[in-house]
Amino acid sequence: MASRIAIVFTFILVLVLLIIPLVVVGNNAGRWNNPRDLDPVMVSGNNIPGLSGVPINELYVYTYNLSQNSWRPIPFQIDEKDNTSDFWLPNPNGIFDGNDELVFMAKDMGDQAPDGSFWIDDPISRDTVRAEITVTDIENGSQAWAYVYRTTNPLPLAPDSYVNYIAADSAGADTIVARTYIEGHSYGGIPTDWVLLDGTGVDILDRQKAWIGLLLYGWLDFQTNEGFIESFFDTVMIKVGPVRVMREVFWDIRLLGYELLFSLPLQYYPYSIVSGGVSGSLNASDHVYLIRQSFDLEPAASGMNLYNPYNRNGILIDGYGGNDGIDSTLVDFPTVNWWLITGDQGSYAIVFRLSELGDNRVLYYKDDSTLVDEGADTGDRRSWGDTGIKITGTDISGDISFSYNAYYLGPNKSDNLGDTLATNFANPLQISYQTNNYVPVELAFFKAMDSEGEVVLEWVTETETNNYGFEIQRKTQQNDNWHKIASVKGVGTTTTPHKYSYTDHNVTIGIYYYRLKQIDFDGAFEFSNEICVEINPPTTFSLYQNYPNPFNPETVIRYRIPKLEQVLVPVELKIYNLLGSEVKTLVQKDQNAGYYSVVWDGKNSQGEAVSAGTYIYQIKAGNFSKTNKMLLLR
Repeated sequence: MASRIAIVFTFILVLVLLIIPLVVVGNNAGRWNNPRDLDPVMVSGNNIPGLSGVPINELYVYTYNLSQNSWRPIPFQIDEKDNTSDFWLPNPNGIFDGNDELVFMAKDMGDQAPDGSFWIDDPISRDTVRAEITVTDIENGSQAWAYVYRTTNPLPLAPDSYVNYIAADSAGADTIVARTYIEGHSYGGIPTDWVLLDGTGVDILDRQKAWIGLLLYGWLDFQTNEGFIESFFDTVMIKVGPVRVMREVFWDIRLLGYELLFSLPLQYYPYSIVSGGVSGSLNASDHVYLIRQSFDLEPAASGMNLYNPYNRNGILIDGYGGNDGIDSTLVDFPTVNWWLITGDQGSYAIVFRLSELGDNRVLYYKDDSTLVDEGADTGDRRSWGDTGIKITGTDISGDISFSYNAYYLGPNKSDNLGDTLATNFANPLQISYQTNNYVPVELAFFKAMDSEGEVVLEWVTETETNNYGFEIQRKTQQNDNWHKIASVKGVGTTTTPHKYSYTDHNVTIGIYYYRLKQIDFDGAFEFSNEICVEINPPTTFSLYQNYPNPFNPETVIRYRIPKLEQVLVPVELKIYNLLGSEVKTLVQKDQNAGYYSVVWDGKNSQGEAVSAGTYIYQIKAGNFSKTNKMLLLR
């Protein structure tokens, strides 16, 4: 009994490995202006320096057009997964982790941006750090670039969505709608519809098929097809984004008291479906002698032609002729095999490597519209350009690994396209990364000093390039949000050191933090390191000279109250004219120790503007009294 169970599950495994939808792509103008435009670019989180570990909703992807000096957002998505390859996380953390994948299309990439060039004129909406992704076609050295920005301020997203998912009306019978194709599935998740949108728009696929032959107990011939697996369909998992649909079909196979769970993960892109393949092993004791996987077309495919490296003149699909004298040669790994079926209906191309398995590995082809006996075939039980892989041998053993790329294309393609797709498959785009921390202004130092209740900020630049100026930002221990308090104009471009300073009068006792936001003329910006200064309580009374002085229409009067044994000190600050008459009382209250400032707007107690001239302001605080003069201009 155990031997029989092992044999049964052997052919179950092989069938599962065979039911792998092949991948498809099509016509599209883009960056590369060749089939490289059809390729997706996939980047894991741990490959992008400076951006791994940040919130996903703070990441945006933009490209640059050099001739137009412009930036634009491109469609992208980030798919989270765990530390294996499982994308079906019950509670994704929303963080761009090392296992997660950023995905966009090669066709959407652009030119390399000049140093310091950011995507928008509004500096508030940009961050200081971005990742530059360079993609290189090693066949000809051509390159393209994309830029990943991180910002907490929402940025515009690309309006395009390249793929869409239509949920199943029965178990597994769902549909993927992409830019150049539609793939529909029957109950159980088997592909049964291909519509080539760049062609005539007819459905050309009858069904994806699989077949296995083995000798039960070493002598009883047993053959079965993909319908066996289809009956054990369990569920399908879906993740939908603007660039790809991730779809994984699960089969829960219960037989003879045993249960096995299999799944097939697939990635549907705008112009292709990528299947990395599912691997397994066969033992000689399983007595497998036949493995076959193929795509059988509909009568609507009549008039299309099959091409591959050994059939350059084309094989006409018309439902007659059986194998039509086809050269069935396939070449083992590492050579890349391909076939292309093309006509007015559109085109699809299959590209794959074949592992050495069995005694013979050939291209399977059958073009015979004769109705076969019930049960001998699936679908419409006819063959129209049914094309795939056939492996035969005695007691086939070894590793099974099927992985494919397939492409949905426009009508009537040349066989040379198959060569190009195979070359691209063998030589994938190379990806490199660089984090751009542009520092157009090099700071020699930035410091803050407590100067009698004021904070004096000083900084020196070694060099400056395109420097519009500095925005001074401040926060406190009580309020952790940065606020702009002033701006200082830069000197543009210089290779010599330049000194800047700013005095913050509006402070009191406590700890303050400062940073500089250096802004370029094109809006790009960079933050300095933050610095800290503590304002300690004063030790003596003081009344400062008002500023500005002379003034019009208002001026600031500053004073300080020292820390005394008594917590509160009665304070009175008044304005007088030269005749000694009171003009206005500015302060009359008890105050704690600290640094204070008050504004006089040049008006009296009745709210009337006073005339130009010299005025006296006097403070009385406890036993302290002092008087200063100021000049009002009109």
